[in-house]
Amino acid sequence: MSLHEGMNSQKPHSVRKAVISDAEQISALYKRVWDEYDTQFPKELKESRQPSEDLMRQWMKQETYFVAVLKDSIAGVVGCRLMHGTCQLTHMAVDKAHRGEGIGASLTERAIEFTKENGMMKVWLDTAPFMKEAISLYERYGFTKCGYMRKHFWGLDMEFYELVLT
Repeated sequence: MSLHEGMNSQKPHSVRKAVISDAEQISALYKRVWDEYDTQFPKELKESRQPSEDLMRQWMKQETYFVAVLKDSIAGVVGCRLMHGTCQLTHMAVDKAHRGEGIGASLTERAIEFTKENGMMKVWLDTAPFMKEAISLYERYGFTKCGYMRKHFWGLDMEFYELVLT
């Protein structure tokens, strides 16, 4: 039994690899989630995280996305970008209405599993220092802070976290 299967067997949502036909729902999810942070993130950063349906399709050709599905609706998403023997988690988002239901945990587990399946050495990500709930989630899975960049994205400081697997 994989980590993913064992942890998610009791949850009302499922996690699966996203397919191109999911692009519309994923795009709408990103729009809703990033609109919540209107005053916390620079406008340019927020807009860069709200892809159109067509842009989402392009992203899906370049990275692997996993979605958490709840009652035929996408409630969460995470991208996995394999490069240089590592997997970067990108664009994690969970619908506000479904936070606290284990969706972020399920997506994180699936991303770690995907990293291992592809023989990568570590999983890493960047996040804003004030995203305390997200940081807490990553730390529960063993991610440790490994870097800090000042004024990295349109003037926003970013922290880097990693989970070394080998």
